[in-house]
Amino acid sequence: MLNDNLIIDKLKRQVTKLENIQDLTREYDDWYIETLSSLKTIFDSKHHIVADFSNSSEVKFSFMVDNLVAFYERYKSTSIKFLNGVVSQIEDFGMTAIKGGGELVAKKPHGINITNNLSNSQSQNQSMSFEIFVDILKTELDDKQMQELKNVLSDFKSTGNHNKAAKFFKTLGDNVLANIVASIMLNPSIVNQLTSQIHL
Repeated sequence: MLNDNLIIDKLKRQVTKLENIQDLTREYDDWYIETLSSLKTIFDSKHHIVADFSNSSEVKFSFMVDNLVAFYERYKSTSIKFLNGVVSQIEDFGMTAIKGGGELVAKKPHGINITNNLSNSQSQNQSMSFEIFVDILKTELDDKQMQELKNVLSDFKSTGNHNKAAKFFKTLGDNVLANIVASIMLNPSIVNQLTSQIHL
């Protein structure tokens, strides 16, 4: 059985390997398969960490994307954050507790008692989905448009008036809006969440 330090080292090596990939469009999929296999060895293949990694990091629908490099960069960023999060959980709670799920108490409480429920990965998924959303906006909008969007959202937050926002979105044009919506809707982690939430 692997001890915590060996698992942490293995996951950190996978992060380093991903950070050092020169051509993501050619090498990412191989890295993903290798990492998924490692996670299945470390955890049970049905463990939520394996499923969450698969949902957030497996590249799908790349044939529909214009800017393939930026598309893969988003997956790289998401995968690094995900694996670093798993490393932090192992450091704080230990593998025995994580594999068992349920309520956990941190091994190193830092002066306060820290509890976490790993069986509920919803907040992690929401955080990841939000990061993906922001990355998509940064890919599709230039710096000036991002600043305008920030101003529009600040205005909406303070006034509740939709008019300025509606005008801004119209200036972006149909193609940009369609690309943003398609990129969001077809992101694997969002597809997974949507399909589990839509009930007809």
